[in-house]
Amino acid sequence: MQLFVQRIFDALGNGSIYAALAVALSLVYRASGQLNFALGEASMVSTYVALTLATKPRGLMFGTWAQQHLGTPWPLLPAFMAAMVVGFLIALVVHRLLSGRSPRRPVTAVVGATIGVSLLLNGLVGQTVGTRFSAFPTPFPQGADAYVSVGGARLWFENIGITVTMVVVLLTLAALMRFTRLGLAFRAITSNRDSAELTGIHVERTLALGWGMAGSLGALAGVLVANTTLLEPNMMTRLFLFSLAAATIGGLDSPVGAALGGLVLAVVQTMAGGYVPAIGGDVSILVSIALLLVVLYVRPRGLLGRRHVVRI
Repeated sequence: MQLFVQRIFDALGNGSIYAALAVALSLVYRASGQLNFALGEASMVSTYVALTLATKPRGLMFGTWAQQHLGTPWPLLPAFMAAMVVGFLIALVVHRLLSGRSPRRPVTAVVGATIGVSLLLNGLVGQTVGTRFSAFPTPFPQGADAYVSVGGARLWFENIGITVTMVVVLLTLAALMRFTRLGLAFRAITSNRDSAELTGIHVERTLALGWGMAGSLGALAGVLVANTTLLEPNMMTRLFLFSLAAATIGGLDSPVGAALGGLVLAVVQTMAGGYVPAIGGDVSILVSIALLLVVLYVRPRGLLGRRHVVRI
C-alpha cells in the first residue's frame, strides 16, 4: 500500500504539468476549433527567457545584454512572470499570422502552420544555444529531507508546489471564464460564433486573448517543469505530446476534462512503469497511446467531451 501511495504522489507533478498544457490546448480548440502545435516550443522559448533573467547563464546570446541593460539576475517570481508575458506574446503573434487575413482557415492549414512555427522556434533556439542541458532554478525547497511523510510515502515539496501552483492557476482561469465579461464573450463564441458576432462581440480580439492566455499557461508549465527535466531545446516535445494525448482523453472541448485527462494519464504512466518492469523511458509513450485508443474506442469525444448536435 505504501508503494502504491508513493507512486500516486510521484504522478502529481507530471499530472499537473500535463493538465496545464492540456487545458491550454483545450482553450484554443474549444473557441476556434483549432490546435496550436507551437505551444510546446513557445513554452520552451519562454523558459529560456526566464533562465536568462533569473540566472547568469553561460553561452546564451542575450545573457550579457540582459545583465547590462536589465539588471539581471532577477528574483524567480518576476522572471516567471516575464516568461508568461513572452508566452502570451508568442501566442498572439501565431494567432495573428494564422487569422490576420482569413479568420476561418481550414483546420489542416492551421495544423500545418503551427507545426511549422514549432519547428522554426526549435531550430532557432538550437542554433542559438546548442543542444546542451542547462540547470534551471526552482522556487520550491529541495534536498534529501524536502518532503512530507504520509503513511511512509514521501510527498516531495517540489511536487506539492507544482501541483498547488497549477491548481490555483486553473481555478483562477475557471473563475475568469465564469464570472467576467471576457469569460462570457469567450463562452458565447464557443457556443455560436455567428451569433456572438451579431451581438457585437469582437470575436477575433477575444480569440486572440484566449490564445494568449493559453500561451501564458504553457510558459508557466515550462518554467515549473524545467528543473526536473533540465532545460534544452527539445525539453517540451515529449511533454507536449503527452499533454495532447491527455487533452484528447479528457475531451478537447472540455477544459475540465483536459485537466482530468492529464492527471489520469500521469497516474497510468507511473503505475505501468512501476508495476511492469519492461515499461519505462521511451516505452512509456506506448502506455499513453494504448490509453488513448481505449478511451476513444469507448468514448470517441473523450471522457468529458461534449456531444455535438447538428441541425439539418
